[in-house]
Amino acid sequence: MLDSKGEVMMLTIMASLAQQESQSLSQNMKLGLQYRYQQGEIQINCGKT
Repeated sequence: MLDSKGEVMMLTIMASLAQQESQSLSQNMKLGLQYRYQQGEIQINCGKT
């Protein structure tokens, strides 16, 4: 069982990992968009109303 310091440390580590995963996903999406633009595959999102 973790004490309060251990819980805080665990939450800090988990938050850090989640932040890194979010940044990695964002970077991958940006690189994918950039690649598609270079290939001439420009997609414009237009929703139906």
